[in-house]
Amino acid sequence: MGALIVFGLFILIGVSCIVGHYGQTREIGFTGAFFCSLFFSPFLAMLFVLASGTAPIPTYNAEKDYNTYDFIDEKGNVRNVRLITGEKAGWKRK
Repeated sequence: MGALIVFGLFILIGVSCIVGHYGQTREIGFTGAFFCSLFFSPFLAMLFVLASGTAPIPTYNAEKDYNTYDFIDEKGNVRNVRLITGEKAGWKRK
C-alpha cells in the first residue's frame, strides 16, 4: 500500500512538471503552473495554463544595457565602454 502511494506521488510530480513546462511560455509561468498542478489537479492546472495569455517577449534596449564592450577610438586605442556610448562616439567595435 505504501509503495502505491509513493508511486502515485512520483506520477503526480512528473505530470506537474509537464504542465509546468507548458506554462513557462505563458503568463502563469513554470512555478505557478507546477504548484497549481500539485495543489489542485493537473487537468485543472492545464486549463489555467491554456486560459493564461502568452508572456510578452522581452525587447532589447540599448539604453539599459550596462554591459561593456571593446571599441576602437579614432586614435586606435581600445576603449571598454557601454554599447550606447561607443555607438554615439562613432567608434568601431573590436
